[in-house]
Amino acid sequence: MINAFLLTNQKMISGHIDCTFSGTTCVSMFLKNRKIYTANVGDSRIVIYNCKNGNWTAKPLSIDHKPNLPAE
Repeated sequence: MINAFLLTNQKMISGHIDCTFSGTTCVSMFLKNRKIYTANVGDSRIVIYNCKNGNWTAKPLSIDHKPNLPAE
C-alpha cells in the first residue's frame, strides 16, 4: 500500500500536476487472512461498524492526518 501511494504521487509529479495545495485524500483498506490493513493520506478515516444484538458500535481503524498533530 505504501508503494501504491508513492507511485501515485510520482505519476502525479511526472504528469506535471502541482499537488502542493490539493485537497485530495485517500483511505484504503483490505482484509487478508483475517487481518485488516489500512492506509490513509489526508484528512480521512476508516471506521468499522459492528452490530451485536441490535446494538451498533463504531471503531476507527485509522486516524486523520492533521497539521496540528505532534506526529505530523
